[in-house]
Amino acid sequence: MNALEHGITEEVVTDFVAEALASFPEPPSPALSRTDARVVLAQAKLSGAWSGTVAFRVPSPLAACLASALFGIPAEETTPAERTDVVAELCNTVAGNVKGLVRGAAVLSLPSVAERGPEAVGHHTASPAGSVAVNLVHPFLGRFIVVQIIDHRDGEP
Repeated sequence: MNALEHGITEEVVTDFVAEALASFPEPPSPALSRTDARVVLAQAKLSGAWSGTVAFRVPSPLAACLASALFGIPAEETTPAERTDVVAELCNTVAGNVKGLVRGAAVLSLPSVAERGPEAVGHHTASPAGSVAVNLVHPFLGRFIVVQIIDHRDGEP
């Protein structure tokens, strides 16, 4: 079965992302820097009755604001570890909700996460070994979070 047959749609993923972001303390607005093109990339894989990947791309300044709110420190003082931690948590929360839609047994991996420079900025959050089932651009605090749900072919990760 593919993502759509499990009810994994853009509308549902949008709700999952909004709910996950609402669970964070109110973050400050990110500084609009034209020079900071870093992003935090995270992905969690599901295998079993449905095999796929939930992938996130979050601008680093936005990740810093989320980390600031969660850890109670100024955004400009956040470390790469703190920024990747909050994006991993966001990815894990949404991926867990996606797993709840899968009809049948599914195993969810821990998210893999990394902060990358401008070379990582593109249209994809991950290198899909399948097809992109959901390609969501979610506006948040004047920035955009990209979320992709990738259907894996024949259970391939």
